[in-house]
Amino acid sequence: MSKKERRQFIRFNIDMDLKFQIEGQGGSDADLLTGICTNLSIEGLCMCCNHNLKSGDKLNMEIILPAEEGSVHLKGVVCWCRLCKGGKDGEFEVGVKLFTISKNEETRFILFVCELMKHDLVKYINAARN
Repeated sequence: MSKKERRQFIRFNIDMDLKFQIEGQGGSDADLLTGICTNLSIEGLCMCCNHNLKSGDKLNMEIILPAEEGSVHLKGVVCWCRLCKGGKDGEFEVGVKLFTISKNEETRFILFVCELMKHDLVKYINAARN
């Protein structure tokens, strides 16, 4: 039996740096942890990092957008964490459900995701033409 897809939104494969902090731990920029966001949607993301996070951990995150688009601050909760397949020892893949974004960054985040959709759609159309 195949596993039922639970995602409601398209995920985009990306490679963007992110910084995060587990809510309630630390408080300064020196306490920020780092990772790589490997895929993203409007409601969640997957990241790789060197930290074994627990399901339910609440994260304050900053995703560094490409080019000169700056960064976006998000809050989310860890849904799952597992060792990366074929990755280095101590490298984890983490699924995060997003639940908060500041109003002043919401539009930039949605526009960024729309640009990812546009880019993927153009690639799909061009491949179909060939």
